[in-house]
Amino acid sequence: MFSRWILALLGLVHLANGLTMLLAPETWYGMVPGVTEAGPFNHHFIVDIGLAFLASGAGLTMALRDGRIAATLAFAGSVWPALHALFHIWGWFMGHLPHTAEMWLSEAVGVVFVSLLGLTLAWRNLAQGDAR
Repeated sequence: MFSRWILALLGLVHLANGLTMLLAPETWYGMVPGVTEAGPFNHHFIVDIGLAFLASGAGLTMALRDGRIAATLAFAGSVWPALHALFHIWGWFMGHLPHTAEMWLSEAVGVVFVSLLGLTLAWRNLAQGDAR
C-alpha cells in the first residue's frame, strides 16, 4: 500500500508540473534549474512536454485504486518519465553534464531518481497483480 501512495504522490507532482508548464510556461522555464541552459524559450515545446506530464500524472495517480487495471495505468504513467530520465542519462554520457550543483540535484533527483523510483514501484505493483 505504501508504494501506491508514493506513486500517487509522484503523480500529483507530475500533474502540478504539467499544469505549470501549460498555464505559466515562461515561469516554469525560468524556475527549473538547467532549463534555460538547454536552449531558448519555446512555448510550443514546453506545452507539449506539459501535456506528457499531465498524462503521466493522471496514470500514476491511478495507483491509489485497487486492481490490475489501476496498476496497469500507473505503470503506463511511469513510462514517459523513465524514458525522459534515460534521455538525461544518455546526455551525460554524451558530455552534456550539468554545470552546477543545483542542476545536478535537479537532474539526478528530480528527473532520474524520481522517474526510476516510479517505474520500479509501478512495475512491482503490476507484477504482483495489485488486487489489494
